[in-house]
Amino acid sequence: MRIECLDHSGARPTTFLIEFKGNTILYNCPLEVKSLSKLTGIDDASPPPQQQQQSLSSGGGFNHLDTLLSRIVNNTKSIQDGSLLDLCDDGCVFRTVNFSLVDLNQIDVVLVANSEMMLGLPFLTEYLGYKGKIIATEPTIEFARQRMEELVAYHGRQGSFISPGSAIHFSQVGSMNRQCVDEQWRSLYTLRDIKLCMQKIKPVRFNEHLSLYETTTLVPYSSGYSLGSANWCLEATDRKVVLMSTSSIVSNRHPALFDMSIMEKADVVLVSDVRTGDQNDTDHIRKRILGHVAMTLQSQKNVLFPISMIGNIFDLIGDLARHLKALNMPVSFYVVSPVARTSLEYANILGEWMTAGHQDTVNTAQKPLEHGQLQQEKELFAYDSLQDANDIKEPCVLFTGDHTCLRKGPVVSAVEHWGGDQRNICIITDPETLASQDLPSSRMKMVPLILNTRVSLWEVGSILGTACRITPPPHIIIPDMLGSDRFKERWEMEHPGATQLHTINPGESVSIEFTNKMEMIVISEELAARLAPQAAHKDGVFYAIAPVTGSLAMYNNNYELQPITDLCDEYLLNPNHHPAAS
Repeated sequence: MRIECLDHSGARPTTFLIEFKGNTILYNCPLEVKSLSKLTGIDDASPPPQQQQQSLSSGGGFNHLDTLLSRIVNNTKSIQDGSLLDLCDDGCVFRTVNFSLVDLNQIDVVLVANSEMMLGLPFLTEYLGYKGKIIATEPTIEFARQRMEELVAYHGRQGSFISPGSAIHFSQVGSMNRQCVDEQWRSLYTLRDIKLCMQKIKPVRFNEHLSLYETTTLVPYSSGYSLGSANWCLEATDRKVVLMSTSSIVSNRHPALFDMSIMEKADVVLVSDVRTGDQNDTDHIRKRILGHVAMTLQSQKNVLFPISMIGNIFDLIGDLARHLKALNMPVSFYVVSPVARTSLEYANILGEWMTAGHQDTVNTAQKPLEHGQLQQEKELFAYDSLQDANDIKEPCVLFTGDHTCLRKGPVVSAVEHWGGDQRNICIITDPETLASQDLPSSRMKMVPLILNTRVSLWEVGSILGTACRITPPPHIIIPDMLGSDRFKERWEMEHPGATQLHTINPGESVSIEFTNKMEMIVISEELAARLAPQAAHKDGVFYAIAPVTGSLAMYNNNYELQPITDLCDEYLLNPNHHPAAS
């Protein structure tokens, strides 16, 4: 067995090429985002200070941002009219993992852990021409589609299909940053790419058993991270490999709990996309968020969350609603995104992917998540854009924007509108936001309170220790990161000699040699029809036994025992009874 990490140098390991039992499996296909510095010829769509003050003093809502929005439109038009290779029309460029050294024709299947790990798929299928199988859970597919469409709305190019080989795919980088081109950064895909890509994915349900060429069984188990997120189990005869990615054991959340049964009797556990640190302080961070929101609203000011529609937003809305109701503070919530309505509605029909408590709510004909009830009570409103949100009542809580780039989309208008008053606050919760770019300049208070629900390496050790206390995995592969040495020391102290621990970095590979090989062999129907079982018994147990002689054939990693048709083969098996010898 061989596992290779395909991520670029410096990125956290999330994507792997796995060779197992003659099958080649690609695990995950995420999208990496790079925020470029401000380039010549493009401004940040900010109005002059005098104009900004007029907007703030008008006393109205977001419907008084016409001038700002027109400047954004004019910027876009000037870029389209100019040279696409000389100007950056966005400020963000994108890339998937390094497939340059991979023969895509050899990949048998792509497995996806969650929607975040699927965002690079259109590049793989529509640009690089991958034609093989792609498998993901149903919610993962739908949430990934919504997130892709949201990205295109904020970062996509104007126009329809553009040939993947055209230089225009690198137009956002252009000659102003040649290094980005060399590092495979490019413009984002299109809506057409998304549609074609989604048609190629096979949806599965949790714990559904899938057969890969009859030699390997693929089974998804709940990872506890988000609706539909899964860890994958690969089983083949006498071997079991667990692919663990982006998992969570944080309590008081809506997704189905982390399923520890996947770890039982595992031979190899591959761990990826974990956070640094030992203890998860999510509960403490949530309490701080609730406190900031309550104090701001009591001061008749507003709260902005620059957050995408996928991830922590469903829990966050519920926490805020319960907390503010307990304080007897009636406040309206607004969600602004091109996929806001779709995402909110879809999340509330996924009761089977939630915890048992949320499933019980579904059985009582209620909305399982808080935001559904808030919509029914006219306390939460969803809009496609801020231009449509002309009835916002302040003070309020606004969720909008793309957390990967705070200089793009409706979040720009929100920051400009509220940015003149330092008593308004912008709370940043996504762990990727601060790493992606500088925050836009504003007097508005920026409060980073990161909600990272991923498990840490320390928690991985506790999970494995609990689920595999009788039979520890012979092989554990973890990312080479801060804390990996401590993890190894602790595990070896608690399980001396039981496990071989491996660390892996982007661009590296790990090879594992299995002993005592066994393979499953299928008897062909023609040969099975010739068998004549005879009764036998041992220790009071009766058996039906039949001798089998045949020719072993292998095709697509399948082993089949077939009737002997070659006289030479028959003679080699039984020379004393060969017809030519009598």
